[in-house]
Amino acid sequence: MATNLNLNRRGAPGSGSQAFDVLQKMIHPVSCLLVAAILSGCAISSLDQSDDAGPRETTQAFMTEVFQYDRDLFTDSSFKKRYFSIRLRDQIDEGLRTAVSYTPPPNEPWVGHPARQDRFNQTILNAWDVPTSFSVGEAEALGDTADVSVTYYWGPGTQYEGDERLTIVKLVRENSHWRVDDLVTTKGEFVPAGSLSETLKN
Repeated sequence: MATNLNLNRRGAPGSGSQAFDVLQKMIHPVSCLLVAAILSGCAISSLDQSDDAGPRETTQAFMTEVFQYDRDLFTDSSFKKRYFSIRLRDQIDEGLRTAVSYTPPPNEPWVGHPARQDRFNQTILNAWDVPTSFSVGEAEALGDTADVSVTYYWGPGTQYEGDERLTIVKLVRENSHWRVDDLVTTKGEFVPAGSLSETLKN
């Protein structure tokens, strides 16, 4: 309490209390700058940690978003830039352009273009009936490329109930960030093996 009273006291010109008031005014903006610098440093540290995500962490974040169904990720520019490599983005964009004039085979009129209205990410997952869950395995990195294994699971009520399917997420490092360059799916009980890049070419 005594300290607070002393800080608010004002004396005659040249007195010690006035000198203290002047010093207090000088210290205040300096302390604000120090606090701002500390907060800025914390923000930069958090950003760096996100940017430095390894291939496994990138795959985990990518698959988490893919499993949020009823989103057409091929037309989501922010998602594509955040997760897909430049090569794969170009291939997807080309697929979107060709999908406009796509005509299904006469003997298979139900077949749609793989890049068109993929609201449930069936093309990304290489599955007609999308899985209910997934698990991410370990990453194998070599230089600026990496492979991360992901297992899809189909639960009760799905067309592939009880099926498990291994997918290799292939990543490349671009500008210090890991980006998904392809997804290669092994043969499952109900579907053949395939890759996202090959599907987009067809």
